[in-house]
Amino acid sequence: MEMVEYLASEEGQLRQAELGIAISAYKGTADAWVESNKTFNIKCFIDMLDYAVIRPYSNTTAVWEDKVYEELRGAFTGEKTVEQACRDAAAVMNESLAQER
Repeated sequence: MEMVEYLASEEGQLRQAELGIAISAYKGTADAWVESNKTFNIKCFIDMLDYAVIRPYSNTTAVWEDKVYEELRGAFTGEKTVEQACRDAAAVMNESLAQER
């Protein structure tokens, strides 16, 4: 339990950030994680906190989540336009969400 407490502490979070293990959960310590990696621009993960929106969850997420990813895959492979892939994904989600009511 002491190890868990240390890892969750500000000191433990900062050390993990310095080692590049994880983004620190404490405000003001994320720069240590960014500085731990000179190869990639990982600061984008910190910057996105200003505009990011948590992904959607519902009572039936397990039912629709993989199906939605399959629909979106077409946009990445060029089999569908982004607009069509999003429409198809929305249809899958809406069908599942309608069953929650």
